[in-house]
Amino acid sequence: MTAPPRSLQFEAALAVSPSTALTYILGSVIHGWAAEAERATEWAERGLRLSPFDAWAFAAFGSLAMGHFQKGRYSQAANAAYISGDLIRRLPSDASSDII
Repeated sequence: MTAPPRSLQFEAALAVSPSTALTYILGSVIHGWAAEAERATEWAERGLRLSPFDAWAFAAFGSLAMGHFQKGRYSQAANAAYISGDLIRRLPSDASSDII
C-alpha cells in the first residue's frame, strides 16, 4: 500500500485541527521543497499569523524565502532568509546545532 502524498497528510491534520500553526509551518516546508511557491508562502504566512512567536518560525520564514525566490521576488526572499537565519541563531545553543 502506497502512502498518500505528504501534502494530503497535512490537509488531513488541518481537517482535525484547523488552527494548528505547526501544521501550517511544516506544511509550508513541504510545499516549498515541492516547488509549490504560492502554497508555501500562503501556509507559512498563515502559520505565522496563528503563532507569531512560534519556536518553528524559522522554518516558516525559510519557506517564505523559498516561495518568494521561486516566484522571482528576490528582495522578499532575501529578507525572509535573513529573518530565518536570525531566528536560528537565537535558538538555544543545543537546539541550533541540530538544525544547522
